[in-house]
Amino acid sequence: MNERSSRPETGLTGRILASPYRFRAEWIADGDKVVAPIPESAITQGDLANRIESAARFIRVGHGMVVRLDAADDVDPHGVQVPLTDRHLIDSPPGQPVNALVVLADLSGAILLTDDGYSLVAGSAVFVDICVGRGIDEAKAGFARYARRTGRPGPLAVSREYPPLWTAWRAPSQVAPGTNTARQLELMRRYVAGDISGPEFRRAWLQARTNALIAGERVAGRFERILHDVFYALDEYVPDPEIRCPRDLDDHLLWGIVNDALLRLEELR
Repeated sequence: MNERSSRPETGLTGRILASPYRFRAEWIADGDKVVAPIPESAITQGDLANRIESAARFIRVGHGMVVRLDAADDVDPHGVQVPLTDRHLIDSPPGQPVNALVVLADLSGAILLTDDGYSLVAGSAVFVDICVGRGIDEAKAGFARYARRTGRPGPLAVSREYPPLWTAWRAPSQVAPGTNTARQLELMRRYVAGDISGPEFRRAWLQARTNALIAGERVAGRFERILHDVFYALDEYVPDPEIRCPRDLDDHLLWGIVNDALLRLEELR
């Protein structure tokens, strides 16, 4: 048994972790959280901190707690409060793995960094999707390839525990009828045709996207990039001119982006 094996028994780690390598099942079940694995290269390449910052901004949670699981036993088990916008949130010496738990202040999400070749991201589908940076099911599929390539027992076990659920669709014609992705495409067409308003489109499309993430539906290639363009446009869309900033999108600009997205999707058929 290593020094870290006792840490999940107390404090914040006791609420979130079952072991230094897994989240507690009861915490995951509370709020229907999803979990996605990422390879250690996401940490050593330094981009995970940027993704955590983007996800935290999107869900409007500014602070979190960090517990270093590889630290001495006298470290506060409740963690140290830090701004999630800190780009040095999970820094470690070059070539050394990070062993830490990063938890959102409202306990709705967390990132478990291990020394076993992988990390786990848990929380709402939107939070996890932004953190992994490529779609949840695509991240799982990519992690499975990474695990097979390395042959390490830890990542292989994790890839079996969190497998991808869908084959990735690369064109609208491949999307199964009745899925949440099909619903997103339908809403885009209805919005451009003028059948629904901008606020109605935003609310329904984002809900369909969240449902697609929860269901594990997966798109890839240009199809994925085009839908991401719509997602980020909706993030910048402010229908009320009273509170709209110069950098925000109005209805006219949003319509143009969605119409352009549909035209580009036509090329994928």
